This record gives sequence, C-alpha cells and structure tokens, in this order.
Amino acid sequence: MKRYHLYSFTLISCLCLVFSAARSQVADVDTLSLEQCIALALQQNINAQQSRLLIEQAEIDRRQAWQNQLPSLNATLGHSLSQGRRIDPTTNQYIERRFTAGNQNISSSLTLFDGLGTLRNIRQQAIALQATEMENNNVQDQVKLDVMLAYVQLLTAQDMLKQAELNAAVTEQKLNQATIQHEKGAINPGDYYDLKGQYMADQTAVNDLLISCNNSRVALANLLNLPPGSAVEIRPLGEELLADPQPADNVQLYDYAVNTLPAIRAAALRAKEASVALKVARSVYFPSLKVGAGFESNYSGNENLSYGRQMQNNLGRYLQFTLSIPLLNGLTTRNNVARAKLAVSNAEYLEENQRNALRQQTDRAIFDLALAKDSYNNLVEESASFSASYRIAEIRFEAGDIDSVPFLIAKNKMDTTNARLLISKYEWIMRQLMIDYYSGNLQF
Repeated sequence: MKRYHLYSFTLISCLCLVFSAARSQVADVDTLSLEQCIALALQQNINAQQSRLLIEQAEIDRRQAWQNQLPSLNATLGHSLSQGRRIDPTTNQYIERRFTAGNQNISSSLTLFDGLGTLRNIRQQAIALQATEMENNNVQDQVKLDVMLAYVQLLTAQDMLKQAELNAAVTEQKLNQATIQHEKGAINPGDYYDLKGQYMADQTAVNDLLISCNNSRVALANLLNLPPGSAVEIRPLGEELLADPQPADNVQLYDYAVNTLPAIRAAALRAKEASVALKVARSVYFPSLKVGAGFESNYSGNENLSYGRQMQNNLGRYLQFTLSIPLLNGLTTRNNVARAKLAVSNAEYLEENQRNALRQQTDRAIFDLALAKDSYNNLVEESASFSASYRIAEIRFEAGDIDSVPFLIAKNKMDTTNARLLISKYEWIMRQLMIDYYSGNLQF
C-alpha cells in the first residue's frame, strides 16, 4: 500500500513538472522577438505562401518547355456499328447490310525544326522562373518590412500607453490630495475641478491608446496569420538600433540597392524574358519540319477471321515527313511579333520606373533618417527642459504660489513632449532599419 502511494505521488509530481514546463514553453512562444515575428510571417503569411505557389507554377512551365522536345506517342481504338450502304474497311467495297467495323492506330511524331522556337521557349521559361524567384524574394522583403513596421507601431503604442498610465497616476495622486483639501475648504475650488478635469482627460487618453495598442496587435497578428483570438506579446528592441553610424552616401546606397534588391533584379529579368519572347514569336516565320511514324489496322465483321487475325493481316506501317511553310495566315504572326515588341518596350519602361522609384526611396530614406535623428536629439533636450519646468511648477503649486492653470500647462507640456519623444525614438529606429534594408545590413 505504501509503495502504491509512493508511485502515485511520483506520477503526480512528474505530471506537474511536465505541465509547468509546457506552460513555460507556451509563454516563451507567446512573447515574440522581431526576428521570430519575421520568421513566422515568412512561413505563414498568405502573400508569402501565394508567392511560393507562383514559383511552383513557373517550374512546371519551364519543365513543360523542355519536355516539348520529346516525341509524341498516341494510340487510338475505335469500333462502330453500321447499317445501310457503307464501305467495308477491309475490302473497300460497298455493302448494304448491318455490320460492325473497327480500327486501331499507334502514331508518333517529332519536330525536327521549328525556327528554333522550342529552344527559345525553353530559355524564356528558364528566365521566367528566375524572375518569379526574384519576385518571391521581393514579396518576402515586403513581408519583412510590413512586420517591422507593425512591430514598431505596437511597441510605440505600448510605450505611449505606459506613459499615459503614468501621467494619469501622477494626476490621480494630485487629485487625491486636492480632494482632501477640497473637503476641508483648504483649496481653491477652481484648482480642484481643474485637476479633476485633467484626470478625466488623462483617462480618456489611456482609453484611446488602449484602442491603438489593440489595433496594432491585431494588425501584427494578421501579418503573422495567427488564429483568431491569439494574444501577441512582443519583446522590446535593443538600444543598439539607436546607434549613430556614419551617414550613408546617396549614390553608394542607390548603387548597392539597385544591384541587390530583388525587385530591380526581377524587373531586369522580365525585360530579358520579353526579349526572348520576341524571338519566339519571330520563329513562326520560318518553315517547320516534322517526322511521323505509326502502325494502323482495321477490322470488319463481314470477315470470318478472328479479331486478332484481322489485325495482323490488315496491319500497315507508315513513315512521313511534313514540311509546313507559312505563307499567309491572316497576318497573325506579324501581329504577334508586333505585340511582342510592345511587350519588350513595356518591360524596359517598367524596369526604368523601378530604378527611378528606388532612387527616390533611397534619397528619401537618407533624408528621413537624418531628420529623425535631429528631431530625437532636440526632443531629448526639450523633454529635459519641460521636466525641470514641471518640477518647479509642482513645488510652487504645492506651496500655493501658483494656481492649477500654470501647473497643468507645465504638466501638459512635459507629457506632450515625452509622448513625442517616444514616437521620435521609434521613428528613428524604423528609419535606421530602412537604411539597413537598402544597404544590405538588415540582419533578419
């Protein structure tokens, strides 16, 4: 009996440890870093998954283009029941009674020459596959950028919520003191109601930031394609992202980005694909040569021989060469070539447009980063000044030297500046991440 109790105690203890470890692992998974969010999004995001399907489709098209070089092989088997005046397939004579007939055929054909259209199509589909892979990489980059933006927005909302709750707590403390004084008639009623109104305003700000925080969390969960109701908790970013590296050069940043970003490389490959597609369209101008071979036989119900014997007796073989020379086909080939030329021009314009857009983006990224750093440094000094001013106003208000109006003005200035400082901090981080993306230093 004692051994049974010992066994039960050991089993329950093990189960408790396993349950505690499982809860600890779930907690760790629920608290995600930026790297984990990006990895999860690349795996589960709908856009990323659809992009991978396009790669599989492009691979099928490339494989089909290569397999078009293989010969065709087809077999047919037919059987008919006829009545009235018909031709017997075995004797080629008319008969006027009901009979059955059948035919069998196995044929194969191979294209010997088609103006190099098949080979050029193989090259076109290979380039299309490379372009699709680059476009998939670009989709992944966009997912990364979207996750980074949503992550930083959620961090901003969370920190601003904490700041707003702290502001409300300070106001509540002052209001509690004023309430006691108000009940004793030791405070100006106007000061008391000013503090009460300020506390209600702080609570409203907290509620607004709760909504903003929830919206940011839902947006991040949507990017990660998490199930409904999933609670997303994230970790703060390291302060090393606020480092002050040497300012990037506009020309160097653009040159590096244009040679490495998948969007530009995909546009260049699409232009190359369009150029090869033009050659494919022109190959139809040339004659095509095909060789074909096959076996065929037939069967007639009028014969007294068996089905197998008739197949052997009526077996025929053939070998044929077919030369097809395009002369006039409604100018279809000419119009297809004209469309292919327009596609080449359009692809070149798209590539140039991508380069111009990238040049604007890199120039703006450098300018925005410099402005974000300058704004942050200014707000640090501004916050320190308004904090000192608030402390002076607080001492004077508690001493009765000033009323609630200058005190609340000083407090609101400090609170507003601290909120702007938080926003500026995360804006600097986001601008720095964009520079890292364009320069290839993004570590995610």
